[in-house]
Amino acid sequence: MKRKALKAAVPYTLPVMMGFIFLGMAFGILLFLLLFRRQCDDKGKQQ
Repeated sequence: MKRKALKAAVPYTLPVMMGFIFLGMAFGILLFLLLFRRQCDDKGKQQ
């Protein structure tokens, strides 16, 4: 019974999960770039 429910749910769940993974990766890259730029700016001010 559980396997049948899982097979029915996967086609609806997979696209949503992939969307969240894409959004998470994009947000992570954005934060990384912002923090990297801030660190580079801070190093330039110290000299």
